[in-house]
Amino acid sequence: MDEETGLKNALYDLVYKILSKMLKESIELSIERLNLEKDTFDRKEIARRNSMSLSTAEREIFNDPRMIAIERKKPNGKCYYEAKEAKRICKEIISEWDG
Repeated sequence: MDEETGLKNALYDLVYKILSKMLKESIELSIERLNLEKDTFDRKEIARRNSMSLSTAEREIFNDPRMIAIERKKPNGKCYYEAKEAKRICKEIISEWDG
């Protein structure tokens, strides 16, 4: 490999790293904005955010007394949870699992 090819490859690697970092930061910022936009989560959203099926989340998350304490139910039965508290409690519950 000659010197010019080596310099081109180094330049491509540098540009790739810079663009990758910029893209990652942009995605993280977008996720952060989405998290800030929501004040409440329903059960489907909590299950999705924790990579669980709804039935697994029912068993593992929603039957926990901490989640029951922050649950708000509409007359039609749909449950909502304050987003910040729900995220904190889910993190606590999951951290208690054997791993």
